[in-house]
Amino acid sequence: MWNSIGTIIHGDTVNKTHVNRIRDLVLYEGSEVKKKIVKFFILVILSSGIATYGLLGNSVAVIIGAMIIAPLMLPIMGLAYSIIAGDIKAMKSSLLLSLGGIIAAIAVGFILTLPLNGAFQPENINQIMIRTSPGLIDLLAALVTGFAGAFAMSRSDVSDTLPGVAIAISLVPPLANVGILLGTFNYSLALGSFLLFVTNYLAILITGAALFGIMGYSKVTLLEKSSNAKKNGIIFVLISLIVITLPLGYNGYNVVTDNSVT
Repeated sequence: MWNSIGTIIHGDTVNKTHVNRIRDLVLYEGSEVKKKIVKFFILVILSSGIATYGLLGNSVAVIIGAMIIAPLMLPIMGLAYSIIAGDIKAMKSSLLLSLGGIIAAIAVGFILTLPLNGAFQPENINQIMIRTSPGLIDLLAALVTGFAGAFAMSRSDVSDTLPGVAIAISLVPPLANVGILLGTFNYSLALGSFLLFVTNYLAILITGAALFGIMGYSKVTLLEKSSNAKKNGIIFVLISLIVITLPLGYNGYNVVTDNSVT
């Protein structure tokens, strides 16, 4: 049944050509890897700068502009694909690239905020405060976005919808928010914003990997020697589910506690 559903979603049966196309799109490897990495970090820095000033200016339009050019979706989809493909090397490179992008985005928000410290109060800026804790709606949106990202990237006839997918979920803005809040010494709020990003990241990763698997990419790419890698991928997904539930549970507990007090 899953094979038939996967074929319908993908449009046809996955073959080596489709696998090579996905690898070229979401993995940073091959002869042009340096160019890809440079482009990735330039876009991270630019999108983080736009997001930082959009958050500080409380401007939804500017924040959306940052989402459009933010490249963080690619290494997440790369990691999702690597998990179902059992490719440990690709898992490591995608994860390292994600970590590099995360650090760069936070650093940009922090550096751009420091000169403005004292000129504003984060608590008075709505676009900053709504990104300081994960919630159930954020999780549900991220889960659907993971499906949308894997679907759009796997089919060339719908790849033009990727900018819409990028706008659909908040990846760079929470990281820029972390930098802003660290730059204004609001450490607890910064932690909440980072948890929002982690929740979104892992939710996209889980559903993206699931859809790649359903469409049949794992059957074409998995090698006999990679059975351990497949198990590691499953373990990683299970750990991700646990990590997602912890901040959501904590946030829900705080909401219930606050309501009972009032």
